[in-house]
Parts: sequence; C-alpha cells; structure tokens
Amino acid sequence: MNKARLEKLLIAIEGVKPKQFDMTRYAHECGTPACVFGYFAARSDLQKKFKFESRSWGPVLLNKSGEQVDYYDDDVLGYFGITREQADLLFGADENEGATPATMRRRIRKFIDATDR
Repeated sequence: MNKARLEKLLIAIEGVKPKQFDMTRYAHECGTPACVFGYFAARSDLQKKFKFESRSWGPVLLNKSGEQVDYYDDDVLGYFGITREQADLLFGADENEGATPATMRRRIRKFIDATDR
C-alpha cells in the first residue's frame, strides 16, 4: 500500500459538496468529476499519473500514456499498491452507492490506518 498516495485521495475530495459527489460514476453529465477517483484524476496538483478529460462522447479517465483507465486496472492498482478487492472497497459503485464525501474520507482514513500496521 502506498500510504502517501492514498492520503492524496483525502485531499482530492476535501471541500466537495455532497450534491457534487456520486460514487456510482466517474463524472456528471456536465463533465465534472463525480467520485473519489474522478476528483483525484482531475487534480494535477496532487499527481501526474492520471487525468480527467472531457471528450465529445463524455468525460474519461486516462493514464499518462493517454489510455482510458478504470479504478480496477493494473495501472491504478499498482499506483496505490492495492488489490482489486481493496480498490472495490475504496472506489467501487456497489460498495459506496449513496456515500458522501465525508463518508468516503472516513472510509479511506480507516482503510489507511488499518492497513498501515
């Protein structure tokens, strides 16, 4: 687990209002980030590995090579040093439907603290 990188997820969603947050998708129809990983990818001040871009067909998450990524891809798992199951816990729609930014901040903090022993 890469604790420093996971802690940047907390910063990425700091101050995000609940109405601007939806863990069931990466982006809103208007092209703005919606979930934890979407907000993180949109923050080039926090990382340079991923980016959030609006395309003619809608917003996408890309890796450094410009390839589209999902939270469960090897690129993402390796970056955070987590397993697919852990990625589902932190980023998955089924596990986090209805979660608020505050709920996700607590969940991520609890995960970091429990895994950092």
